[in-house]
Amino acid sequence: MIEKLNKVVKKTITSSLSGGAAGSILKVEFEDDNYFFIYCDWRIENGGKFLVTSWDSTTPDGLISVETAKLDGKVVEKFEITTSTDWVLSMTDGTILRVFCSIGPSEQEYPENWAYHDRSIQKIIWANNKGQLEERDRT
Repeated sequence: MIEKLNKVVKKTITSSLSGGAAGSILKVEFEDDNYFFIYCDWRIENGGKFLVTSWDSTTPDGLISVETAKLDGKVVEKFEITTSTDWVLSMTDGTILRVFCSIGPSEQEYPENWAYHDRSIQKIIWANNKGQLEERDRT
């Protein structure tokens, strides 16, 4: 499954949305129309400085809305995933998106930390609430 996630490398981010009615849920879409939905904790940083986290202001003109939009147009240089399904997306300009799986086993109603939607093969790869990757068909 990890090789399918690596498809984001060398892709341009065409849309990144969070804040407002979406709260801290982050959607990152790529030039090939594949995308991540991130429900767990995340952080965007550059040059060793935090630009925004999933805990910042989610108002329509708040820090989350403003800073996540700045991912648009950036090119992914590297995708790294840990054995516990946390991951890092590094951009060519030094910007980093870090995702921390924070939805644990006690959460039964919404067990997804994040999901990658691959339209080319009609599959969703997602991180469950036990630190494991799963794959299912897109419906």
